[in-house]
Amino acid sequence: MGNIPLEPISQQGILVIGDLFIDENWVMAKTDNYSSTEVGEVHYTNMPVSEKSYIWSVCGIANVLKVFMGNLEDSSTTTEKNPPISSKYQMYGAGIWNQEDEEIMKCILCGKCKPTNGTDLNNNTCPIKNKKLGFTPLTLVKKLPAEAATCVYKTDAEHFPCKLINLAEDNKEAATTNRIYRIYEGYQSVSPKLKYRYDWQHELAESEISDEKLKLLPQNNIAAIIVVDHGKGMINEKVISYLLAKYETADWYVRTKINKPKWMNKFLERGKEIRFNMVDEQLIVNMYDKRKWIYKTELCRASLELMGYMLGLRNFEHCNETAPKSPNSQYAAALFANNMVIAGSRIPNIQDANRVQNGDNDDAEISLYKNYSEKYWPIRTGRSSAFFNSLVYWDLMNSDLKTKDQGVKIRGGVKGFDLTISFGEKTFNGFQYAVKWALRNVEKWMGECLRDWGQENQGALIGPFRDVISWHRSSTKMRAPDIIKKNYNESWQFWNSSSENYGIIENKGQKEFHLWRSYGILPSYICPGGEKRTSINNLVSAIDRFSKNPHPEQSLNYVFLSEPGWGKSYLAECVSKYFDFTFIKYSIAQMSSTHELIESLKNISSTQKISKKKVLVFVDEIDAEINGHPVLGLFLEPMDDGIFTSGGSPHRIDPCIWIFAGSKPLSHIRQLPKGRDFLSRISGNSINVGFLTNEKRDHIEKQSRDEDCRFDLFKLNLMDNIPKAGEDKQTEIVYQIVNLLQIKYGYISQIEEDVIKLFYTILPINGGRSLKTFVSKFQNPTSGKIEVSSLPAGITEEPLRSHIVLLNPKWYQDNILNRHGSKKTDYVKIFTEPAD
Repeated sequence: MGNIPLEPISQQGILVIGDLFIDENWVMAKTDNYSSTEVGEVHYTNMPVSEKSYIWSVCGIANVLKVFMGNLEDSSTTTEKNPPISSKYQMYGAGIWNQEDEEIMKCILCGKCKPTNGTDLNNNTCPIKNKKLGFTPLTLVKKLPAEAATCVYKTDAEHFPCKLINLAEDNKEAATTNRIYRIYEGYQSVSPKLKYRYDWQHELAESEISDEKLKLLPQNNIAAIIVVDHGKGMINEKVISYLLAKYETADWYVRTKINKPKWMNKFLERGKEIRFNMVDEQLIVNMYDKRKWIYKTELCRASLELMGYMLGLRNFEHCNETAPKSPNSQYAAALFANNMVIAGSRIPNIQDANRVQNGDNDDAEISLYKNYSEKYWPIRTGRSSAFFNSLVYWDLMNSDLKTKDQGVKIRGGVKGFDLTISFGEKTFNGFQYAVKWALRNVEKWMGECLRDWGQENQGALIGPFRDVISWHRSSTKMRAPDIIKKNYNESWQFWNSSSENYGIIENKGQKEFHLWRSYGILPSYICPGGEKRTSINNLVSAIDRFSKNPHPEQSLNYVFLSEPGWGKSYLAECVSKYFDFTFIKYSIAQMSSTHELIESLKNISSTQKISKKKVLVFVDEIDAEINGHPVLGLFLEPMDDGIFTSGGSPHRIDPCIWIFAGSKPLSHIRQLPKGRDFLSRISGNSINVGFLTNEKRDHIEKQSRDEDCRFDLFKLNLMDNIPKAGEDKQTEIVYQIVNLLQIKYGYISQIEEDVIKLFYTILPINGGRSLKTFVSKFQNPTSGKIEVSSLPAGITEEPLRSHIVLLNPKWYQDNILNRHGSKKTDYVKIFTEPAD
């Protein structure tokens, strides 16, 4: 590939603005020094090359500037290389730092001070006075010049490719430079391991950035503004408002680590579109907690919610449309810890004429890049920064571009993301190519950072973008099957249909039932959607944070409510299995004395002492009594303080997960002795595992006050007293039955539509147990098909009558019992996995 034509446009510039950090990454080795006192359990010493060695790197806007400046050598003399952005645009870096740190910042940014031959430290020379220097992504800075005048940015300041603009007040004490100190253990052949991290950071108030200082920003034409927001206050509503008004035509590239920052609203107010918006997994998890993002080749709801928010598109919550809550972005990308990327390109929706006519023509192409990398990187070398910088570089620098490889042709647009990439007969959006390229960039960069650790490799950051195209010359590498494209609106239509309309999806004239869409974050637990799935996601997210804490201070306490047989204990077991906890199960109804309960608590305590795993305790029928007395009061101290008393002696239960299960409504539990105190210790909302809502349980409670309060649906004449259950609950029953059919009879490929509609009208009296009984009475299906003839005989008769209630017996009579001759409805194709 030849060089990109460079026509420096002096009047155009790129402004990089945001938070800035100087990192010090110290490598320490264990040592035994008899001459040192108070060394603690382990004595460490730093391992510098010389007494003047420093271990410095830059983060935030300085990282972007360092990468975009590349190096200062003449790009025209290097073939097959991509030049730095600074060769085409004037670079500006704006932020706040202590003025006394500007010298070392410029020295780190200076591209002249670099090794000339990979890891050969002997050739690590500066062109000025042969001073030995070195900068790497870690960064190991060796022997800074004794005199600042020897540095290129001093002797050749006119050609220094970046102008730094400090927006701090003139008083040197008015601002501090954000610093991060990382202490690694390991040296030479020992793989480094992060031991400690210390942050010295100053969060700015909006008032600390004056209007006068903002006027220092460049007056000439700014082609692009790159925002790097780490939440330290440099990027705020005042600054963004000023930039939007001053640079009306600039393209915006945004990376923020903050969940829904207020300054984003300024783009909405001015109707300004963001060119490219990027987040990484740290922010994603903060925004959405623990979620299932993909299943095989399909995007899950969480991925669509994320892309909808980042692109400024309408979203859906429990099948209900929600208006956009964020500014429009033309492109968006989310980078996960395993290098998976979910990216979106905003496009007009030309398929739905009605929406276009109503002015709603928003749609997007969503791309999934399953470029998994399970490799552990002992030093975090700016993976997310490299990814963001790569994509921005591509967009700003590449226009009419072709490679020597005849299998890959790139036809130019004005912007890199708009390019069309062709591989033979296949065509990909240029944004896909850019993302793929960025991921390879990340892998190469991180690999070089750690190569030859013992020799303190110096070459990783030098000209990081000069070889990008050559890194994947072969078109076969870009033809990988992990590039998967989906339409945003169509994907939402499938997900919404899967949670309503019996779960049947219309896809290209074919009726389908996607059982795999009910597979949530917990393996083997069927839950197609609705509030229950949201509650489970929130539960798993909270327990995930608890599980990662080596020394949690308090237990997490939850309540599961449902009618008997609806799988409260099964859900608890699935949670325990997912986190590999030790699972302990008790039932209050099976205890004959409080002594048994105390012994159960002692067993929990002893299990914790011998187990290396965290413990999940499931206590069933918490609303039952022992010898006529409620037991809630006995759990208060173990839940709250981890203390209980036995034989006059206190015993300790370390923080664990408590899950209590009951069949009565919360109103009943609240009225029990110590019931209010008990519920006040519950960590989150109760989770409705079963069929009835809390309101319906309260209704049943009132109707059955003189009875034993059991959820006997026949006694309560539920059909007369309770309205039809929510649609998501009925759809869940359809998924449960289809899943049980698959388990019992093997692969079921098709089910007659009337049979699925019948499933939708079934109300199992004893939950999952009743559904298993119902499925066991089916006639063995032939050729993987379930038809009306496969249904159990006598659904309204014993023994099934004790397990099944039909919500619409008339429909069953007309369409199942009294159907004429061989009449059949359409077959619905069953998918247990996404179709290829």
